[in-house]
Amino acid sequence: MEKGDIVRLKKPFKPTLWSSQEYYFGIIVGMVSAMFAEQTDVVQKSQPHAEIILYLYDPGSATVYLTYALQAVVTQSGGTMNQAQVYTVDKQVDGIEYFAIVDLLKRYYDALYRCDTALLATVFHANAQYFTASSGELLHLDMRSYFPIVEQRISPESSGDPYTFSIDSIEFAGAVTAIARMHSSMLGKDFIDLLTLIQLEGEWKIIAKVFHYKIHADTTILPASQN
Repeated sequence: MEKGDIVRLKKPFKPTLWSSQEYYFGIIVGMVSAMFAEQTDVVQKSQPHAEIILYLYDPGSATVYLTYALQAVVTQSGGTMNQAQVYTVDKQVDGIEYFAIVDLLKRYYDALYRCDTALLATVFHANAQYFTASSGELLHLDMRSYFPIVEQRISPESSGDPYTFSIDSIEFAGAVTAIARMHSSMLGKDFIDLLTLIQLEGEWKIIAKVFHYKIHADTTILPASQN
């Protein structure tokens, strides 16, 4: 399942109460997360699912409703993800900048999973700062200290370790400032990341990373700076 794929809505959807047109399909414009679900109101525990951002789409006229986008959950149906049912969530997403940040966050976690500092450099500002106090002491790094740590460790990808991430929220403080709250799991730890982002010259970058982690019970304890 990728950007541009068309998915079938679970039920017809009207973008507004006064809209005369019902939409039966959506076109994917962003990925929030993909994982095996814990049981929720709309997803059974055994169902693989993904959280996506979509625009409403009418294949008959090839038109897209661009006033706002919807965040949704898609579950696999009949073995074909493109024919999945989408359970719409009451969350509207305004503006293309939201999708740019979702893309940045995906690259951020891919870079950590691969220990790819070249990719990591595309998401962090050169003057970004890194903070955590989960060990009981403050750990503060700049990027010149942080990147060599990432380079030196064995990547979760090469070890075959699974990882998941999800976006709890993206809040805009202004046109060029935003805060993202994330959950992720890798390296034997569960993380909550609070990422402050700024947009410079039309490009979003992480300017500050503050995070908390919990170590899995069956995992050897690693220094906090290895995350």
